[in-house]
Amino acid sequence: MEEENGKIFRMKKGFCHLLSDRIVFSTRATVAGITNDNAHSNLIRFRIVYLLLSLVYFYMSYSSYMDQKYFFTAFFAIFLLLNMTAIIQSWKYTAVNVIDKTSIVSIQFFRGINYLTRSRFNVTYTDEKGQVKQRLILMPGSLTGGAQATDKALELMIEEGLIEAKQY
Repeated sequence: MEEENGKIFRMKKGFCHLLSDRIVFSTRATVAGITNDNAHSNLIRFRIVYLLLSLVYFYMSYSSYMDQKYFFTAFFAIFLLLNMTAIIQSWKYTAVNVIDKTSIVSIQFFRGINYLTRSRFNVTYTDEKGQVKQRLILMPGSLTGGAQATDKALELMIEEGLIEAKQY
């Protein structure tokens, strides 16, 4: 099973399979039938929701301005700017299910703070269009065995030569 599914570690939602030629992200413990066909649908939904929220904030800000309620104008304008910033920043991230190891530029590890933040890997790679993109690998939280899963994932990433063995 290890040869066909690679080295496996648990993520926040699903599993990461380190195969000899690629990294596969799946919700199951097997890699059968995993493709990048529907990889961008989650991010598109995220962007649509944030765009709709931005339109609502724009309308509320404009309406408040026309009613000469300047506090609410500024309040909604700040939320509009925050939403637009989130949309712009989301363009560098992807939700692909398969990354070829030859296209990986770097992988960085960020250790989380217990019960506050999650540990994560940031995979920087070049997509099929030649653009540099990033894929986050979020590890389980502290309440669901995150420390053990993170240690196993870090060990496997070092073993595969994807990151350097440093003091983490």
